[in-house]
Parts: sequence; C-alpha cells; structure tokens
Amino acid sequence: MVRAAGTDAGDSGRRLSGARRPRAAVPGDTLMARTVGPDLSSRGFQLNNPMNISYRPQDKWQGLDEANPHDSPPGGMTKLVRFVDPIYGIRAGARQLIYNQDTHDCGTVAEQITKWAPPPKKAPKDKNHTAQYIKFVAAAMDVLPDDPINVHKYQTLRPMIEAMIDFENKGSGHPYTDAQIDKALVLAGVEPPARPLAKTGTVKGAQVAAGGIGLTTVSALAEQAQDIAEPVTGVASAVRGIMLALKPIAPYMLWAALALGLAGCLYVVYRRYQDRKLGLR
Repeated sequence: MVRAAGTDAGDSGRRLSGARRPRAAVPGDTLMARTVGPDLSSRGFQLNNPMNISYRPQDKWQGLDEANPHDSPPGGMTKLVRFVDPIYGIRAGARQLIYNQDTHDCGTVAEQITKWAPPPKKAPKDKNHTAQYIKFVAAAMDVLPDDPINVHKYQTLRPMIEAMIDFENKGSGHPYTDAQIDKALVLAGVEPPARPLAKTGTVKGAQVAAGGIGLTTVSALAEQAQDIAEPVTGVASAVRGIMLALKPIAPYMLWAALALGLAGCLYVVYRRYQDRKLGLR
C-alpha cells in the first residue's frame, strides 16, 4: 500500500500515515451525487477523522484516542485513526497537506490529491477515484488542478480542507462550525486573518450595549418631557408631542434598555471567552 508520509513537529517526529479512504467502485458521476446535509454515518465523521487518515501504530497523532486508536472495518479495509475530537482530525489532515507541500513539492491541487489518494495503478487496493477527487477539490477552491497553491495560507488551506472533508464523506457537506475548523488550523500552525474590528463579535456586543445605554437616555428624556417642552413653540411643539407620547412607556423603556445593555455586555464577555478558547487572543 502506498502511503503519503510526513514528519509533524507537533506529533512525535515519526513518519505520518497517508490520508485516504478506500471506496467502492461507483459508476460515472454517481459518486458525487449529493444528499441533503452531511451523512453523519460515514466512518470519517464517526471516528472524528473527517479526512480519513489511515492508521499506523507508529504514528502518534496529537488528539489520538489512545484507548481506542482505530476502527475495525470488515473485509480487509484500511483501518482509520480515531481522534478524541474532530478538531484534532482536521488538524492532522492540515499538517499532512503542509508536510506534503514542504517535503514532496506538492504545490498544486493535482499533486496534493494524487499524493493523498493515489490512483488505482499505484494503490489498487484503495480503489481511489483520484481524477474525480482532483476535479472536485479544484472546483471548490475555484482554481485549476495545476494552478500553484500554498497551503501555508489560510485562504488556500481552509477551502481545500472543507472540500476534501466533503469528498471523503460522500460529498454531502460536513457538520463542523467555522470555529472548529479555525481552531484546527490554528493548532496546525495556520492562523486565520484578523477580521476588521467593526465585524468582530466583541464590537457587535459593545454596540448592543451602547444601544441599551442610548435607549436609557431616551427613556430619561421622556420622563423629563414636561419640563423641557413647555418653553418651546412652533416646530419644537412637534418634538414636545413626541416626547409626551413616550412618557407613559418610559418606565418600560428603561427596563428594556437595562436588559439590552446587560445582554450586550454578557455577549462581549462570551465572545472574548470563545476567542481565547480558540487561541485567537
């Protein structure tokens, strides 16, 4: 069996296993027939190994389920690694792609996938659909199979990982969140780009809190409407009417504002906790 091998400084310094799953022969394009949502019964999802990395006892992956490190498939199929969390399975796949680029000069989608899932003439036991795999991943990344790529870049590695997970698990998507995939890539040494401050969850939460403070101010003004409205005439009378109309609901606005402000503050704390958990702060 041909294996894609590598050395992962974050694992044991040993040679790493190939990452592919033997597939049953499927005629034509029916292999890529999509279903509604991911098929959670696939081996990769069940093993927290969505890139279907094959098991070898000498490979000491980070996040390996040491108590039950592999499955026991029927019919002589390749054993797959079992991870304690899918984040580690995704991380392992990312590390292998990086190694294949750095060590084996796999600088295109065609080269990476051919290394990952060798065609039948090189690995007849695995029955890989290598040509379809290459076409699928390249299309998902919006590149040509022979275009140069750099998997050290988040913008390249992220869509490649997601496309490979999709293909490896019956072509029907995956159940993982953006946060899970980003954490896996951070653990593999590839940082996501910094988001504009205005788009971060922390700032959005602060905006909610600020909105609550603003509503509190309006509520207070409504309470003072009678005092500030009496001296004005003309156009200002319209403002006076609006403020007087708000006065009966001012107490409710105050409580709503306080609740909104508290919710915003709690959201800021939650997002900062999530970012720290992901290693992004």
